[in-house]
Formats: sequence, structure tokens, C-alpha cells
Amino acid sequence: IRRQRQMCIRDSSTSPAADYIDFITIHTSDCNGVSRLESIENLTSIINSKLFEGNLKIETIADSLNMSYSSLYRKCLSLTGQTLVDFIRLMRLRKGAILISKYGHTISEVAFMVGFNDPKYFSKCFKKLYGKNPKDFLNEARETGIDEYLKKHNLDKID
Repeated sequence: IRRQRQMCIRDSSTSPAADYIDFITIHTSDCNGVSRLESIENLTSIINSKLFEGNLKIETIADSLNMSYSSLYRKCLSLTGQTLVDFIRLMRLRKGAILISKYGHTISEVAFMVGFNDPKYFSKCFKKLYGKNPKDFLNEARETGIDEYLKKHNLDKID
């Protein structure tokens, strides 16, 4: 699995999909006077830099942000309304949807590229989020027009 992931990452590093950054725009301020947008950007940029690791540890992210695990968990929950694990999974699935539809990678390649160790689990999570399996998502994107379809699913600003 590790070798497959390394091959996928090496192959994808030459595509434009390798350097995208994902931002969620929330424009209100939190209690400390630091804008939520800045906090989300910091969190997403660190997650993006480590997203391709299958064994991503939340403690590593917390250390990168100079926060404790519990503080990071609470901060993520207050900023996004999701647990940190769910937020990371959402980011992985969103990037996976782009890689499948826009860049033509296979489902197995994408699963390993975005940090899932099992393509079946990736497909299961993908179906839960988008209501269709990755293959159907790709087929509908091709029929509708990829850019329009990604916009419909709010994935057009991620790339």
C-alpha cells in the first residue's frame, strides 16, 4: 500500500492537482479577535500539506499549530461544526472528487493519493457524501460538463 501511494503521489506531483489549496470562507470573528477565516486557512493549509499521508495523526497537526489535541479538536468543532477527523475526511473526499473528474485518475489511484488505505472504504465514504459512487460521479460530470458539475457540488474553487 505504501509503495502504491508513493507511486501515485510521484505521478500526481507533475499535475496541476498537486498544488491546490482548499479554503472554506467563514467571515465572522471568533472570541480571540482572530478571524475565523485565518484560523480555517491555517488549519486547511497544514492539513493539505499532510493530506497525502495515509497515517496522518491529529497530534502532528496540533503540534504544527502549537495547540494541544483537545484545543484543536474544540477549535475545529467551533469553526466548522465538524470533528477534526470528519473535517479531514471531507477534505480528502473533496480533493478525490476533483482528481477523479477533472484529472482522470482511477478510483484506486485517487484513494491512495488522498490518504485512504482502502479504495473500498474511499468509495463507501464518497457515496455517503455525494450520494453516488465515484464512477457514477465521474459519468455524470462528463455528461453535464466537468466544470459545471464541480460548481454544482461547490468544488470549483478548490483547485
